[in-house]
Amino acid sequence: MKDFSTLVRMVDQTTKTSRRLEALVQFFSACSDSDKVWCIALFTKNTRKRPMSSQRLREIASDIVSLPSWLIDESKSIVGDTAETLALLLPEPTERSDKTLSEWMVWLEKLKTFKEEPARQELAIQEAWRGLNSEERFVFNKLITGGFRLGIATRTVIKALAKDQECEEGQIALALSGQWDPMQLTFKELMARGQGSDLSIPYPFYLAYPLPMDPTANDDEQHQALKELGAITNYQIEWKWDGIRGQLIRRKGKVFLWSRGSELISDSFPELVSAGESFNEDVVLDGEIIAYKDSIEPFEQLQRRLGRKQPSKNMLHKVPVRFIAYDILERNGKDLRKESLKVRRNHLEQFIHQHQLDRVMISDTIKMDTWSHLVDLHKQSRQYHAEGFMIKSIESSYREGRKRGDWWKWKVNPMTVDAVLLYANRGSGRRANLYSDYTFAVWSSDDKESRTLLPFAKAYSGLTDKEITEVDKFVKKNTKERFGPVRSVVPQLVMEIGFEDIRKSTRHKSGFAVRFPRIMRWRKDKPLDEIDSMDRLQYLLDDKQGGG
Repeated sequence: MKDFSTLVRMVDQTTKTSRRLEALVQFFSACSDSDKVWCIALFTKNTRKRPMSSQRLREIASDIVSLPSWLIDESKSIVGDTAETLALLLPEPTERSDKTLSEWMVWLEKLKTFKEEPARQELAIQEAWRGLNSEERFVFNKLITGGFRLGIATRTVIKALAKDQECEEGQIALALSGQWDPMQLTFKELMARGQGSDLSIPYPFYLAYPLPMDPTANDDEQHQALKELGAITNYQIEWKWDGIRGQLIRRKGKVFLWSRGSELISDSFPELVSAGESFNEDVVLDGEIIAYKDSIEPFEQLQRRLGRKQPSKNMLHKVPVRFIAYDILERNGKDLRKESLKVRRNHLEQFIHQHQLDRVMISDTIKMDTWSHLVDLHKQSRQYHAEGFMIKSIESSYREGRKRGDWWKWKVNPMTVDAVLLYANRGSGRRANLYSDYTFAVWSSDDKESRTLLPFAKAYSGLTDKEITEVDKFVKKNTKERFGPVRSVVPQLVMEIGFEDIRKSTRHKSGFAVRFPRIMRWRKDKPLDEIDSMDRLQYLLDDKQGGG
C-alpha cells in the first residue's frame, strides 16, 4: 500500500499531465503484475461496490478517538471528505502492515462478507488502521467508501501502460475497453484482450472536439468559423442526436451492445440484440441509441429505458428504440478503422442496404452547398430533437479518444435564463470550506403584485475561483435561515443559467426540469426585479417543440 499511496499523493498534488504520466510509469515499472491490474482498475473507473458506508466508518472512528459522532460529522463538513478527516483524526499506527495494493483489495472483498456481522467488521477496520500511516489510511478509507476519484484521464493511464509495455497505445486502449473484473483477470490476460482474445470487446470510441466558436457568435461569425475548416465538400455532415452512444457488435454469431461508458447494455435493449442476431455477417457498428416511434423522440423518453436490466413488454411497447449507425468499424473480421471515412461510409451503406432492418438505421448525411446554408439549418436543430451537427472529414480514420482536427461537434447554444441565488450549500473536496453549490429561482409570474420566487435549478459550475470566494462571503453575510448545511440567502445575486434541454416535470416545484444546468455568467448589471419568470421557461419549452 505504501507505493500506491505515494503514487496517489504524487498524482493528486499536480494537474500537469506530464508529471502524472511520469508517476504512473514509475509505479508500473516497479510494482507487481497483480498491483498493476488493480491500479488500472481504480484509475479507469472500473469501480466496485463499496463494503461500507462513510457514515459507518465515521462511527467506528468515533469510538477510537473518543469524539462524538456529531463532531466528526462537523469536521467532515469542513474538511469535505470522510477519508481525509479520519486519516487526520486517528492516532499514530502501533504496527506496520506490509500488504500490497492487490492484497488490500482482496481483503476489502472479504470485508463485504462480514456485512451481517458489524462487530466483526469493526474489529477488522480497527486492526487495519493500526498498521497504516496517515497517507496510507487516506487511500485505504477512500477504497472502503468507494470515493476513489482523482480526475486522472484514462488516456494518461493508457500512455503510461504503453510506455511500460513498449507497445502501441491502441493495443492498450482495446485491452481496457468494455467490462473486466480485476478479481478474475491476471495482468497477462488483461493485456491479451488488446490482441482480440475476447469477442465481446468494443473498440475505443472516437470523440469529436467542440467546434472552436464563441457561443454568442452571430451568423456572420459562425459562417467565418466554419469557413476556416475548408471546403464544405471535404466533410460529411450529420445531425448530432441526443441519445446514448453505443457499439453494436456481432462476432461469430454472438451479439453485444456497449455504451460509451464501457457498460454492457445488451439486456436493457433486447430488441437491438435481436436485430444484431439477424445480421448475416459479422460487424461492429458505431452509432446512437434513440427512442423512436414515428420519428425520433426526446431524450426524456429514452431515460425511461435506462437502468432497466430486463424491460417489461409494456415498456418495450411504450418506448421502442432504434440504433442509428453512423460508422462501421469492423466487417467480417476486418478492422476498418484505418480506412478513410469515405470508404467506411460506403461499407456502411452497403451493409444497411443488404439488411433492411427497422431497428437499425443509417444516419442520414446533410447535403449543403455552402456553410451559410448550414448556419440557417443549425437554428432548427431543436425542432428535429437534435443537439446540432457532427462535422467529419471524409478523409479521417477512426481514431481513439478525443482528437482535434478531423471530427467536430457543433452544438446548439444553451437555453438561458436569468435567475437569482436562493440557497447555497457547501461544496466538497477543495471547496469544502466554501458555499459553492447553488439553487436558483425565477419569478412565478410577471405580475409584480402577486409573484413569488420559485426554485427551478441547481448549479455549481461556471464561476471562477475568485467569483466563488466572493459569493461565499455574500452567503455568510446575508444568510436568512439555516437548514443543516444549507443556507437560504437574501435574493440579490443574479446569474445567467444555461442548460441543454427543458421539459415538464411533476417532481419539481417549478413544474420544469432542465438538463445540465450551469452558470454562464454573473449578471451584476441586473437587479432582482428584472430576472426571468416562469413565462420564460414556458417560452423555451414551446420554442423547442416548434410552437414558440
